[in-house]
Amino acid sequence: MTHFELGCRALLAVVLAAAATGKLRRRDFEAFIAALRGFGVPARLARAPLAALVVALEVTAAVLLVAAPSAGYALAP
Repeated sequence: MTHFELGCRALLAVVLAAAATGKLRRRDFEAFIAALRGFGVPARLARAPLAALVVALEVTAAVLLVAAPSAGYALAP
């Protein structure tokens, strides 16, 4: 593994973790749900469970980028 790949992996993990923690604040979480609707997600789907799933996937991808890079790359957008 090159230093460049390690640095990119670490940066991506930090960005995903920051995105997830930013959405977890109550006001920001509600804004994220509204943004999902703005992206065209149907209103019946753009609710707290889907938004929580997106946040959970971001956290999981960040952890996997450190623990199992191939799986983390596959899960990261």
